[in-house]
Amino acid sequence: MASPRPTKANLVLPIVLLAIFVMPISIAGTALTLTAVAEDLGDSPAGLQWVVNGFNLSVTLGTLAWGAVAGRLGYRRVFAVGNAVMVAGSVLSFTAPNLLILDIGRVLAGVGAAAIVTGGSALISHAFTGKARARAFALLGTTIGVGLAAAPTIAGLLVSAVG
Repeated sequence: MASPRPTKANLVLPIVLLAIFVMPISIAGTALTLTAVAEDLGDSPAGLQWVVNGFNLSVTLGTLAWGAVAGRLGYRRVFAVGNAVMVAGSVLSFTAPNLLILDIGRVLAGVGAAAIVTGGSALISHAFTGKARARAFALLGTTIGVGLAAAPTIAGLLVSAVG
């Protein structure tokens, strides 16, 4: 019976799953907030479109780039850097005084999210073998699905609470 490798592996899965859970919320929850963003920061169609597309495009392109970087720097380092970059982008987005800064923050958060996905999935792959690896990746897929399903509710609660 295949089991997780050393005890550090037992921490890898919940940490990676938590970091990845935030991504679908950042993607799907954004659409819910666009009306509030337009009221607060302006209703430029291009600026509002990049609030969504900036994140999505940077995740897509960033995944390719981070995959190459992770081979050289290591998956743990890429995962850690990704979390720091996503947090920085999220803080910049939250405090943005205008659409341009919000768009920059969203692109930065997407770059960080790409590193989280790249490093996190590699960490899971290296931490588990056999059936344990299959279960870990099943949990990863489930986490993404639950994140997508819960995103509008969580985003709605955050908008209501924080504005």
